Amino acid sequence: MIVAGFILLVSFFFAAFVAAQFFFYRYTKRIFWRAFMPLALRKTLLPDDTVKMDVFTVMEEYIALFLVGSFMMLPIIAISSMGFLNVF
Repeated sequence: MIVAGFILLVSFFFAAFVAAQFFFYRYTKRIFWRAFMPLALRKTLLPDDTVKMDVFTVMEEYIALFLVGSFMMLPIIAISSMGFLNVF
């Protein structure tokens, strides 16, 4: 049961993350990774990156990722109450 719970949990997190990336990209024309990568590494990997990020755009990406995490609490509680994982 624990293996099935981990598979359910990983698949829920992956589906939620992909959906969040899709809607965030449609809204802002950016994806999450730019805020989490240091600027020097980002300029090294993509020197022609035209996205200029100020404090508010970085906060926007962090908030979008935190919202995905907060919306994942209900499936975690459901998986835990069904007995697949003993999370809480």
